[in-house]
Amino acid sequence: MPNPTQQQQDIQAAQTALANQNAQGVLAYLPRSLRARVFDFFSYTADFNNPNLPSLATQTVPISIQADSHFLATAIAAITFDSTGQTLIATPLWKLLINDAGSGRNLSSAAIFGASYTGTGQLPFPVMPPKLIKASATLNVQLQSTDSANARIVQVVIHGFKVFKMFRDKQTAEGTPVDQL
Repeated sequence: MPNPTQQQQDIQAAQTALANQNAQGVLAYLPRSLRARVFDFFSYTADFNNPNLPSLATQTVPISIQADSHFLATAIAAITFDSTGQTLIATPLWKLLINDAGSGRNLSSAAIFGASYTGTGQLPFPVMPPKLIKASATLNVQLQSTDSANARIVQVVIHGFKVFKMFRDKQTAEGTPVDQL
């Protein structure tokens, strides 16, 4: 039986290989000037738990895309608990609206019920085609509770890939500087 360190290394190597395989498929959605960049799997979260999402209330949580990289969003998931955080809510009663503050664009025409917009941790909702969000941008994630009786704890997760400013290979270091995109 492999030692724990070797086993952890094997798991990490398998996860990295899978992430690279998934990333290769999404490369087609990147502008050509970004395809040779270093990229890595990453998730941004919006937590509605401080305070909990009150019944019939609307809250907005900003997600700041880090300045070191663009972000290619490929999936959205959410999880909802009761106000104690102890009981998972299978059918959440809230609507979601995501706004890209930099462009001023909403990602939907109106707030959409969570069950229709987000998937679960096991089966996230795919963003097709993936959406490229520029470095240092802000996404405003707005939840509107439609539950007339209960406060909830909600976490919205946007999965994807960070697309870094550096190149993967010096041989491909030609192209448009990231600052000019």
